[in-house]
Amino acid sequence: MAMVVDDRKAVMKSSYGAAAQGWDRWFEWYERNFHPSIAWCCDAAGVGPGATILDLGCGTGQPALPLARRVQPGGRVVATDLAPEMLDVARRRAERAGLKNIEFREMDAEYLDFQDQTFDAVTFAYGLMFCPDAGRVADEVRRVLKPGGRFVAVVWDDPSKSPFVTTAGQAVAQFFPAQPPDPNVPGVFRFAKPGTFDDLLRTAGFVDVSVESRPMTLECASPAEYWAMFTDHAAGIKAKLAQLSEVDVATLTAKVESAADRYRDGDKIRLVATPLCARAVRPA
Repeated sequence: MAMVVDDRKAVMKSSYGAAAQGWDRWFEWYERNFHPSIAWCCDAAGVGPGATILDLGCGTGQPALPLARRVQPGGRVVATDLAPEMLDVARRRAERAGLKNIEFREMDAEYLDFQDQTFDAVTFAYGLMFCPDAGRVADEVRRVLKPGGRFVAVVWDDPSKSPFVTTAGQAVAQFFPAQPPDPNVPGVFRFAKPGTFDDLLRTAGFVDVSVESRPMTLECASPAEYWAMFTDHAAGIKAKLAQLSEVDVATLTAKVESAADRYRDGDKIRLVATPLCARAVRPA
């Protein structure tokens, strides 16, 4: 079992490392379109100047960068990720933004290298569902939070509520069949089943647990831009495409772009994506 878990983490680290340049290319698009959920994370953390924040799975810097602005003056953010290439992008973005109160560290969210009761809040946006032992992550977060500190996490709601994800995902699944969501197995919709996300947090000892479904509309200039964005963002997708023939890649591309065109609104493609946004408190 340990070998299987290690293999999953190695694949995830490699996949996100390979996708880092794509995430950098689409940084402004992501920042603009995912603003509703990222802003929610910052608000839900309930922090202000002087606070100390841990952002897990920071990727290219969301919500670590806006949090760093919120805790000025006197506060700081520690941003961690499994993929050093993602951290390199986030570090450059922070430098470009003039943010000096943020530290980047390569780290496994299941094994946090921090002392007990270090942080006022911990955030984890769109990454918890990929951790092999999500329960251990929740336990570690509780450990490093100060009493009364908040854990804010975002995962994906039911697939039917996120055509942004499923429009391309269903087409890809015709070539690479996907397994049904399982709360015990890493995956995009792992915590979509009602009550699953709540149970994880309560089992870890959190109180005042609140989970909200918060739909948002994401915008692309065209079906082609949607597919380009998706292939750059979805970790591992390019490795899958490399296994297909040129004919199959062209067929898949046509299927995705045709499906995306059904969401045309004027001169844009607008697709709904629905995250589950959770806020929980370490007991005092």
